[in-house]
Amino acid sequence: DPDTARVKTNIGMTVSEGQGYGIAMAAAIGDKPTFERLWRFTRHYLSQSADKYCGGLMGWNWDDASPCMPLDTPATPGESSGNQDSAFDGDVDIAIGLVFAARQWPEFVPAALGWLLKMECEVNTVYDGVFFYPTPGDTFDKNCAEYPGKPCSYTPGNDGRINLSYYPPGYFRVFGDFLAANLDPATYADAEREEHRRFWYRTAETVYELFERCYQDPAVDPGLVNDWG
Repeated sequence: DPDTARVKTNIGMTVSEGQGYGIAMAAAIGDKPTFERLWRFTRHYLSQSADKYCGGLMGWNWDDASPCMPLDTPATPGESSGNQDSAFDGDVDIAIGLVFAARQWPEFVPAALGWLLKMECEVNTVYDGVFFYPTPGDTFDKNCAEYPGKPCSYTPGNDGRINLSYYPPGYFRVFGDFLAANLDPATYADAEREEHRRFWYRTAETVYELFERCYQDPAVDPGLVNDWG
């Protein structure tokens, strides 16, 4: 697609985190043409479809044109490679860029809302009903035993993996406020819009507590927040 652009690594591939940086920076400085081209590329390389994983986000690593799909078409569950699963760090970078864009150019409000709602499926809210922690991507630690009858979901009480370096909790509050302010009142009641705001605020609170616990644990070096756990 000649109307696309991507952020390349030093070895030529594109990771979703880098693409998100480009989208966020282009929107932040008001460069609409560059933003539109970067966002259009993202829409050609989406993760597996939402009926299984609540996906339809960006595949984490693009290195070849062959897996590109028609615009806004998620990959088929089970047929895409692991490179076409999403990564939460890339998802949040793209999300904040979409919010920046929507605040300047109203035509991007639906895209931002849709992206944020899909990202909610990456947050495990059933571990204990108190901690809302983001998983590393849209396919991580999901229980798919009942698929295709039911979408993949998280198992209550099962403590899945996290990666603290993926988490920008300040963004999460922005996401909650944006959803509460922009979800259509004709479709979402006041209480539903408030619940989306509370969802992201609770996620931010959880992440801050995870950081604090790692810093307070003498067995964990505070500089190692990118370690899996």
